[in-house]
Amino acid sequence: MKDLVIVGPRPPLLGRLELRGGKNAALPILLTTAATPHTVVVENLPRALGDIQAANALLASIRGGLTSDATGPAIRSTPLLLTALLGQHRRASVPLPGGCAIGPRPIAAHLELLEHLGASTLVTGGRLVAEAPNGLRGATFVVAGYSTTATQLAILGAALARGPSRIVGGNLRFENRAFIAALTSLGASVAIEGDEVHTLGGGFGGGTVRVPATGDEALTWLIAGLLTGGALAVGPIDRDGMLAEAALLTDAGARVSWEGAWVRAEAGTLRAVTVRTGPPPALGSDCQPLVAALATRLPGATQIEDARFPERFQYLTQLERLGARVGRTPTGARIDGSSDRLHGADVEAPDLRGGMALVLAALSAQGETRIRHIERVERGYEHLSERLGLALGGTADV
Repeated sequence: MKDLVIVGPRPPLLGRLELRGGKNAALPILLTTAATPHTVVVENLPRALGDIQAANALLASIRGGLTSDATGPAIRSTPLLLTALLGQHRRASVPLPGGCAIGPRPIAAHLELLEHLGASTLVTGGRLVAEAPNGLRGATFVVAGYSTTATQLAILGAALARGPSRIVGGNLRFENRAFIAALTSLGASVAIEGDEVHTLGGGFGGGTVRVPATGDEALTWLIAGLLTGGALAVGPIDRDGMLAEAALLTDAGARVSWEGAWVRAEAGTLRAVTVRTGPPPALGSDCQPLVAALATRLPGATQIEDARFPERFQYLTQLERLGARVGRTPTGARIDGSSDRLHGADVEAPDLRGGMALVLAALSAQGETRIRHIERVERGYEHLSERLGLALGGTADV
């Protein structure tokens, strides 16, 4: 267990901060390398992230091309690794998915997609097992619930199958579009047609792919700038990678501007917002805890609704320990911003994004905040304490 100590309030955060490849874009690209016998070079990979290290351990533990037996922290993307191995070897076994405890993420939907593609599946002894003796075959099917990982699984499975596939109802957020771009750069026949994904199947080869920066990390640091009364520019990032995030900041009264691939946010007349998470073009669920941290300094009452992951609001009790004014609704939260400054306290990071919300709130809090289990945040933010220390005057310490 690791602690992060921040003494606030911090001076204004100014200047530029370079982004690395985003976790949510990196994981599916990295695990997909198991689907081909050819060499795949992954550039701009955030190697220090806890989830990337766990994914590398899974890949390194593959025996005979069929089974991954890594021990240690599990990630939510193990069904994607199962699909990659199944497409190449027709049999595979991987650990059950893990990741943040933010609410139910049923595995049945993932297994059903594999069965649509001609595989038989089994959950046994804490593992996912699948077989496709005749190989995966193309199909037309619907991805239910706009699941990000299920969409990736469907796209990868269809790309590896024999014959064409048509995927309806997938979540085509930026990270999944980047995943499709990575597959096509390796030779896969995958195309977005309206709100559907079409593939010709046949697999793919090797090559070089680059992990893009993502909107969740960009939003994190832009909010850090606003909460310290500063103005931070982050990049490089594709504008399409943070359309919803930039719109949120604009709605909150920030002045958002672009200079090439760099985006900057500075405070204008800040105001409360109403946020409902969902598939594109709505803001993703990963960002709602970050909005909550920003809301502690937005005049008025900010409403946040997250109908798919209402359990994701565990961090609110910890935010209250810092003095935030919080109310719960069945599927969301109401946060009353005020001129009253937050105060330091001992808190615990419940998960990756909820923990980062506490880090952000601590930047504007008066006094010392100790955040326990900061390793949960480091699953998705590379060199967190070092970056905070450099960017914020060396006052963040582990």
